[in-house]
Amino acid sequence: MVFFMVLFLTSCKSSKDAVKIEESKYAFDFIKAETLTDAIDSAKRDSKLVFLDVYTEWCLPCKMMDEDIYTNENLGEYYNQHFVSVKVDAEKASGPMIAELYKVNGFPTLLFLDLRGRILTQAQGSVSFDAMYALADEALANSKSESE
Repeated sequence: MVFFMVLFLTSCKSSKDAVKIEESKYAFDFIKAETLTDAIDSAKRDSKLVFLDVYTEWCLPCKMMDEDIYTNENLGEYYNQHFVSVKVDAEKASGPMIAELYKVNGFPTLLFLDLRGRILTQAQGSVSFDAMYALADEALANSKSESE
């Protein structure tokens, strides 16, 4: 598994390939990152953590999150302040490798990562607004305790 992570992280394109998804219906500023390294590099540049939404196109709870959670302006503002947010289709492009790396076995899986790609906290399934705030707060607290 470590080999796959090293191979994945070292064979990536540069972070300048990570750009904000244009004309988004979301309040979250999801970026289009072709690789995990792109997302982490973008987070380093902005002094933020990484939030990954690992989803599939056929997943009903994922669609519910898209419509009910990611469109909320207040929640989006909070996440945009603290995280580089990325949606990862677990069945396309680098999605299967990310899903395998983080042992994703259900959708959506919400991963909060530090700047080394380590999980600070995570959740599986659709979650409420309150849970999204709590997850973000937990990730931020875990990040601060790691850096001390």
